[in-house]
Amino acid sequence: MGCGSAHSFVGGKRSYFGVFDRIFARAFPAIPAEAVLGMELMGPPDERCQFTIAYEDSEGHKVMPEFVPDRLMFSPFGSPTFQVKFQGLPIPKPGISSFRVRHADLVIGERVFYVEKLKQG
Repeated sequence: MGCGSAHSFVGGKRSYFGVFDRIFARAFPAIPAEAVLGMELMGPPDERCQFTIAYEDSEGHKVMPEFVPDRLMFSPFGSPTFQVKFQGLPIPKPGISSFRVRHADLVIGERVFYVEKLKQG
């Protein structure tokens, strides 16, 4: 899920604010102040989560180096919910951008964003 921010509250519940699937910009490259990718993964309890996150443009080119979370463990219940906050993330051009989550070269999740240029007027 793409959003403006995510917060944890009492009881382990997470609230997402400003959920979006479209990004509008006046010019490119566009650099939003902040974006959050929220996700939930399931896996063997108490094992380390091993995955990467890639941000790719419409042609599948990586816009930034793959992000590799470290020290993230699956909970005793097997399903951590977490957020990755990106600041200064460049959006090079209009089109379809995506975050791809991979484990052992297999895409296990994807979040697509439609990027559009604002019409002057």
